[in-house]
Amino acid sequence: MFGILFLLFCDDINQTMNDLNLTVNNEEPSKDRRLPDRIFKLFRGQNEQEVINILKRAQDKEDEIWLHIDKRNKNKNTTMTSKIQLQMYGEFKRVFESYLFKEFSTQAKSVNNALLILGESSFGVLFLNTKNEVLGVQNYYGTWSAPKGHLKIKNDGTLEIPWETLLRELFEELSIKLKRSKSEKTINTENIGHFLALNKDNFLQCRLESRPGTGDGLRLIGLLIVHVDEKIWKFSLKDNKENKAIKWLNIDDIIRNKPEIGHDMYYTLRPFVRYLKDH
Repeated sequence: MFGILFLLFCDDINQTMNDLNLTVNNEEPSKDRRLPDRIFKLFRGQNEQEVINILKRAQDKEDEIWLHIDKRNKNKNTTMTSKIQLQMYGEFKRVFESYLFKEFSTQAKSVNNALLILGESSFGVLFLNTKNEVLGVQNYYGTWSAPKGHLKIKNDGTLEIPWETLLRELFEELSIKLKRSKSEKTINTENIGHFLALNKDNFLQCRLESRPGTGDGLRLIGLLIVHVDEKIWKFSLKDNKENKAIKWLNIDDIIRNKPEIGHDMYYTLRPFVRYLKDH
């Protein structure tokens, strides 16, 4: 049904399909583990391994700060809301910026810019059921998307490939169970391939604005399309730190939806479901 990789370049997410510059290629997800050359240009006089070590330390610190904030909120039984999440992001930004300047001094800006470059790409899984619905998660600003996230540097010093990122992010965000006649099977990274067809030919990529209408530049989103029978597969959020809801979304409803001014709650899903509808 899919068997292709598509690259969709759109300056306005409200454009019709006829207005879009659509390029189709028979390619699998990238297997390149090197950091983008743009990152190395930020660190003059340092070799690749030194740059990788710097960014790995920074990414680990990001995780540490979020873990601390999340743990504190859980201990306080804090009810997550958009306001609370905004406060969390504000606190994270203050603590992380302080860390960057203390740890990297004159290189703080370069480290931050390098992390922003890595953040220009997101990879995840888009489940499609027998009712022509896709599985979406909703954040605290009302936006629906597929579970996805950014590339990370692994402990061995290499960059994740998109395939590794999408599986890691999937199980960081969701709990997945397969219903059986008398029991449920918990699905994880080790066994998912035994129960679901993870076909790399069904990997789709799309370039769209980071934040529509802001001129912030393009981001790359790559989603693996996976077919499931909704009667036997059960999905739930692991926590409510990033998202507040999860549900099946009808493809036609997404396509027919007219975005509000300044906010399209389906903007990262819209080009994908349009493509699925047409193919």
